[in-house]
Amino acid sequence: MEPVYRTIISNDWVTLVILISLVLLVIAKILFASRFMTFIILPFNSKYIFMYNKKDRLIHGFHLFMTAFQILNFSLYLYWILNILAGPSSNQS
Repeated sequence: MEPVYRTIISNDWVTLVILISLVLLVIAKILFASRFMTFIILPFNSKYIFMYNKKDRLIHGFHLFMTAFQILNFSLYLYWILNILAGPSSNQS
């Protein structure tokens, strides 16, 4: 009887990226609670746009947290899409 070798793909870094992403959301909610709640209801009304459109500076802490969150998630989704489109790798010997 011969041992069967399995290929184990470690995705620990994906878990870390998701965890960092969620931590960024939690920090943004804690530090900027009212702005975060207004931002969350943005798909239903445009109150956030009218309130924070021109009176605040562009580089605000809330914007930095949300931009980092979006960059992490978009890059992770792009990675997954590219892996799906590339198909399974044929590195078997």
